[in-house]
Amino acid sequence: MYGCRGCGRNFAGLGLFDKHRSPLGPHGTCLDPAGITNTAGKPVMELRDGVWSGPKLTKEQAAEIWKKKPTDPPVTV
Repeated sequence: MYGCRGCGRNFAGLGLFDKHRSPLGPHGTCLDPAGITNTAGKPVMELRDGVWSGPKLTKEQAAEIWKKKPTDPPVTV
């Protein structure tokens, strides 16, 4: 987990933490994670149990991301 000392929010991964930081200002600023979207306009993070995380994936989506073959062990999400 990655905690931001600027805004006090917690992030599940470094990439999500980086997405919420803006280079504006002398030390950068924090963006509202709820307002950060991808090119399709969908949120890239959601707040779960006090931690900003990537959106939940279905087993099929996770398998596609990890390029699992149908014969590989099932993906636990």
